[in-house]
Amino acid sequence: ETVSGTVEDIRINIHYLPDHRPAAEAALTFTIDAINAFTEYYGPYVYNELDVVETHTAAGGIEYPGLIVVASDFWEADDFFLQVITVHEVAHQWWYSMVGNDQVTYPWLDEALTDYSVAQYFRYINGDEWYEGTIQNFAEQFTNYEETAPAEQIGEPTSGYTQEAYAPIVYRKGAFFFHIISETIGMPALLEALQTYLASYRYGIATAFDLQTAMEAAAGQELDELFLEWVGYSN
Repeated sequence: ETVSGTVEDIRINIHYLPDHRPAAEAALTFTIDAINAFTEYYGPYVYNELDVVETHTAAGGIEYPGLIVVASDFWEADDFFLQVITVHEVAHQWWYSMVGNDQVTYPWLDEALTDYSVAQYFRYINGDEWYEGTIQNFAEQFTNYEETAPAEQIGEPTSGYTQEAYAPIVYRKGAFFFHIISETIGMPALLEALQTYLASYRYGIATAFDLQTAMEAAAGQELDELFLEWVGYSN
C-alpha cells in the first residue's frame, strides 16, 4: 500500500506493508521534514520524486538514487529508529546520490556526513538542544567502543575496519568529526562549505580532498591538523 505527499513539487511516496499505515504516515512526515532541513542547510533536492519502501532486510536501511528502503522491523509510528533510519537514508540523497564518492575507498565521506545530517535534522525541527544530544549520543557510541579497542581514524577504506569497528568509527566518530569542524570554524562556515561542496560536485564524484578544500575556503584557514588527527590524511 502507498501513502503520498508533496514538498516543493517533490512527490514523496511511502510504500508499506498492510497494517502499517500509522508508521507510513510518520515516515512521510520524517521524509518531508528531512527534505526541508537539508534543502535549507545544503541545497535543493533536484529530482521530482522520492520513494521510501518498507521491506524485509537485515540492514536498518539502504540508499539508492531516488529511493530508500527501511527495515520492516522498525515500522512502528513511535519507534525512534524509524525516524533516525529514514532521515539518515534521506540524507544519502545529498551525500551519495547528488554528490557521489568512492564508497569503498572513502566510506566516511558519505556515511559520516549522513549520520551528522541526522543531528542537523534534529536541530532544524527541535533546536540546538536536540542537536547537542544527538552529537553526545554519537560520542558515547564511539568512545564506548574505544574503551575495549584501539582508537582508529575515520579515513580508512572499508577493508581497513573489522565489522565491529565499522559503525562506531566510520559513522559515529565520523559524524563527531563534522561537529568538531563546526566547533572549530563555526556552524555558518561549515554549512557554507557543504553548500559549496554540493554545488561544485553535484552529479559528480568527490573526494575527501575536495571536501577539505571546500571547508578551508569557507573557513579561511587550513584544516590539515584536524584532518590528519581524525581522518588520517589531508590535502
